[in-house]
Formats: sequence, C-alpha cells, structure tokens
Amino acid sequence: MRSARLLLSLLAISWVVSSCASSSWTGMGWGRSWFEGWSSTSELSAEQQVANLLSEYSEDYQRLMGAPIAQVGTTIVHTYPESSLGNLIADAMRFRATRHMREFIHAAVLEDGSIFTFINEGVITRGDLVELLPYESELIVVKLNGEKIQNLAQELSDREVKVISGMRLTANPSGLQSVLIDRSTADPDQSYWIATSDWLANGNGPFPSLWEASERVETGLLIRDVVEEAMTLQRMVLPLLDQRVMIRR
Repeated sequence: MRSARLLLSLLAISWVVSSCASSSWTGMGWGRSWFEGWSSTSELSAEQQVANLLSEYSEDYQRLMGAPIAQVGTTIVHTYPESSLGNLIADAMRFRATRHMREFIHAAVLEDGSIFTFINEGVITRGDLVELLPYESELIVVKLNGEKIQNLAQELSDREVKVISGMRLTANPSGLQSVLIDRSTADPDQSYWIATSDWLANGNGPFPSLWEASERVETGLLIRDVVEEAMTLQRMVLPLLDQRVMIRR
C-alpha cells in the first residue's frame, strides 16, 4: 500500500508543479521565476522529472495491484439479509483474530457499508480487494458480556444486511427473535471475544454495544490484508450461505 500512497502523492506534486509554473500563480509570488529557481540545478524540467517519477511508480503500482490473489469459482455478491461476501470477510476476521490471540474468538461483526463492491468470477487481484475494502480499517478484538451481546444482536437486526461470523440471528418483520453465539444463547455472566474494525470499536457506526467493551486488543492487522491472506490460503474461493441470518415472515 505504500506504493499506492506514493503514487497519489506524486500526482498531487505534479498538479502543484504545473500550477506553480503557470502565470495564474504570479500574483501570489509563486510564478515561473520561483519555480525555475527550484528546478534550475537539473537538466530536465521539473515537469519531466515528475512525469518520469510517475511513470516509474505507476509501473510498480500496476504490478502491485495486478498481483493475483486467488481464483473465484463464481461471482460472490453482497445480498440481503445474509451476504455470502459478508460471510467470507467476517469469517476471515474471526479466524485471523483467533490465530493472533491464540484464544477462541466467539464472533466477528462488520458494518455492511464497509464493503463497496462484489467479487467477479475468475482471478481476483490485490487491486480488486482495494476496491472491495477501500478503507484502511484495522482488526480489533473486544470483550463483551452476554447482556451486551444481546444488545449487539438487536442492533444487528436493525440493519438490512448482517455481516457476522460465529453468530446466528433469527428475526421477523417486528424485530429480533433470538441470537446464538458459539451455538448457545448468550449467558449474561459470561464474556465473549468479538472481532471487529477499529472504526466501529472507536465509537463510530451503528453498533454502540461495541463501544462498551471491558477489554480491547489491537492486532495491528488491516482487515483487507486479513481477507487477502484468507483467500490466498483457499486458492479457490466460493460463496457460502449457511443460514446464519434467518428472517421469518
């Protein structure tokens, strides 16, 4: 991702350089004389220097973003109320958090708005993952008691799409009917580890129960990298719908 950030920085520099060299900046004292003074030590014009840098890093960026991650067996979409794409991402979060903590992680929760697109059949590249999960969100693990798990389930039931792992929600048009975590009802006296994003855990989004954690562990892992790792290990990625969300009419 450093190459991507550097390319964006170079694009910004290119704009500034072009603007400073134009006569429209002379009234601010940023005219061509200042610009030429900055670049007089080089045989190439500053515009050409920037162009060369952009070309160099653009090739690196394209190589980085075009790197194949895995093969996708069929298109994986983000659907209501259970999302095969959401299941894939939430499962990756929970399993990676378990490895990091060396402790069982009961569930994972992510806001559906964090997922921007879908995955087409065929080869998925790192650039596809950046489009899918553009935010630099980090994987966070929080500890909640059973009462807060019940509250979290109610908050999830109010969302059109549920992005969860390790939980099973049953609802009807009137609201939440039941929630299972680790295949059991939530025990008010027990504590549960939940994998989520730093943005949600930091007091943002639609799940205030996550803000009331008794413990919090920062993994230092980007969720996008966690998903990439999970896909690389699978090689053939397929959609999964397992009725972790059921809506009774």
